[in-house]
Amino acid sequence: MTTEISTNYDKVHRRLERESEAVSRLLKKTTSYRFEPKDYSCFQLLQQLRIELEELSNQQQIALTEYNSKGSIADSDIADIEELSSRFKELETNMATYLLRVTS
Repeated sequence: MTTEISTNYDKVHRRLERESEAVSRLLKKTTSYRFEPKDYSCFQLLQQLRIELEELSNQQQIALTEYNSKGSIADSDIADIEELSSRFKELETNMATYLLRVTS
């Protein structure tokens, strides 16, 4: 039973690490000249995406730091990590929408 629980925590931790790396890659794309906004609405969308991605990145780093210092994830932290994951998915979708707008 304990092994199963620790395996689930490890999965959550690995997912958080992967999503944190993905957020870093998305942030790099927001500063790339290849994806510069073409009009004012795209500029506003890009600015909003940058702000939200930076906030998410900071929150993910805090969660990873807490996990690494404790060596485990508390049950209450899992809900927070799930929320970070859903925010990541939403921002990833928004970023894809933005990229389609500026590349088409």
